[in-house]
Formats: sequence, structure tokens, C-alpha cells
Amino acid sequence: MEVNKIKKIIMMFTMVAFLTLLPFAVPTSAVINEQPNEQQIQQPSSFSYIVINPDGSVTGNSPHVHRLYHVPFTETYGFIGNIHAEIYVQRSGVTIDGDGWTLNATAFDFGSGWWDNLEYGFTLNSVDDVTIKNVQVVNFLWAFTLVNTIDITIEENVVFTILGTLVLNSTYTNVYKNSFSNWFGIFNLNSNHSTYAVNSITCYGGFELVGIVFENSHFNTIRENYIQHWRFLGLGIAPDSNNNKVYQNTFFNNSKGLSVTGRDNRIYRNDFQNNTIHCSAGESQNYWNKNYWDTYNGTDSDGDKIGDTPYVIGENNIDYQPLMIPFEDYLNYPQKTGGLGWQRNLMR
Repeated sequence: MEVNKIKKIIMMFTMVAFLTLLPFAVPTSAVINEQPNEQQIQQPSSFSYIVINPDGSVTGNSPHVHRLYHVPFTETYGFIGNIHAEIYVQRSGVTIDGDGWTLNATAFDFGSGWWDNLEYGFTLNSVDDVTIKNVQVVNFLWAFTLVNTIDITIEENVVFTILGTLVLNSTYTNVYKNSFSNWFGIFNLNSNHSTYAVNSITCYGGFELVGIVFENSHFNTIRENYIQHWRFLGLGIAPDSNNNKVYQNTFFNNSKGLSVTGRDNRIYRNDFQNNTIHCSAGESQNYWNKNYWDTYNGTDSDGDKIGDTPYVIGENNIDYQPLMIPFEDYLNYPQKTGGLGWQRNLMR
């Protein structure tokens, strides 16, 4: 096995992730011309590793390989103890249930040469219909790396890693009910039709960069997440990311809660509270409706909890129905009229 192939490939996309911040978002087309192939991305490193092979067998050089247990006559693999290893998933249609145990790096050290000692938690390439749940993932560079995948579910995990989740060239990814504490939470690149829902996405470690970035990604849904304490940006939707939905999220105590420079994205019923800057938007048109902005100082003459005057984000980005109260309270408030009012937005 060549030791550093997978490290170089994933590290390349890690650098792409950081380039999107200089400023948000730097076009990545010139950077990502070298696409990973299956041999490169699936080759385990020199660190302790475990592989779920295409035939369903479990192999690896880790002394903890026996702790990833294949439940007989099923497609389920369960932890039966803490594991210190990278895990490579090469079989489709499987479920990995950590049952609350921890997946931990083996060489995490911020001493001399730390950059060469970075490890990757779960790596999935060219597989589909895989679920990873109930795992505590700690001390890796990326907790989850998904490349060329379809219908992957990441749910109810607790993640303390430098970077959270890298989703590349993938569709129908579902990231649900996880707790992420990272320097950089989620990077969704060239990936469509995915859902990020009911996650806590917060920073840790003193390098609070960005919660979520979407680059060249379309028709994704970001809903009911709690995005907080990011020094640079909570959620970024890049100029080449269109037709995404962002709703019922809470953006709290970020330097900037949301940056939208794509077009035809729909942003509605979100809470923006205690951010230095709530949001920014480019020149492209996006559709905003019934968001709560704690800096809105308009009036509510008819008492319907919707402001009388618009909240202006930019020339082509206006919330015509800003909420007077947080959306959770508004959802429980007796409604005089129904609907989200997209038609009203388009007509104004």
C-alpha cells in the first residue's frame, strides 16, 4: 500500500475548503481539476485502520479490528468497544451503529510535524445506501469524508474533530440530529439534493471559522439547525450554488450568520439573533420570507406578528414579511392568513 495517497487527495480538498474563505467564496474550478479515482481514495493509510470490504468482510491492521462486529445474517456492523483507527467503508447497503462508543484517532498530536499525523474518521467512496449512527468521533482531521456517494445517512453522532464533514460529488446525503463541534463544520462541494437537519453546529478549539459552506451545490435543504459562535461565518451559499432551501434554522452569536451569493435560494422562517452581521447577499435574486431579525425595528399595526415594512438585505434580497417574534413562537401564534407568501415576494 502507498501510505500517503489518500492523505494527499483529501488534503487537496481540505485546502479547497479553506480557499472558499478568502474571501467567501473563491471559485474552485481551477483547484479541483484533479479528481480522485477509486484506487487513490480507498487506499488505507499507514495509520491504524479498519476496512469494511466490498464482500462484507472486515479487515485491517488495527488491534481493535475485532471491535467492529458484523452482526450475522444482516448488513449491520456494530461497535463493541472504543476504536482507535480510521474506518474505510467499501461496501454499499450497510449500517454502522456505534452504540455510543468512540472512534478516536491514534496519532493526534499538535507537536512538531502534526500536519503529517492527521487522520480521517470514516471514509466512504463510490458506495450508496450507507448509514453511520450513534458514534462519538473525536480528534480526526475530518470526521466523515464522502466522495462519489449516493444516499448516505449520518445521524445522531457526536463529533469533536478539526473539521466535520466533507461531502464531494455526492447526492442524497442526509445529515440528521448530529452534534458538531469543529473549526470548520461541513463542506458540501459539487453535491446536490442533500438534507442537513436538526444538527447543532458550533465551533471549538479557538479557530472558529465557518459552520457550513455550499460550493457548486444545488437543491439542498438546510433546516432546523442551531448554528452558533462562528467567528467568520455561520452558513455560506456560494455564487454557483442555487435553488437551495434554508428554513427554521437559528443563527446565534456569529460574526456573520448567513452569506448568500447564489441565486433562487429560499430563506424563510429562520431566527437571526445576536450576530454581529445577520446576513449578506450578492446581486442575484433570492427569496426571503418571514424571518426573525432581532435588529428589525419596524411596527406591527394589525398585531399579526408580521412587520409592516420590509427588512432589506440588498437590492434583490428583501424580506417583505419579517417576523416580530422568533419563528418558534410565530408557529404557535394564531394565524390570520396561510401560506408563505412567495407570490407576494415576487410581486412586490
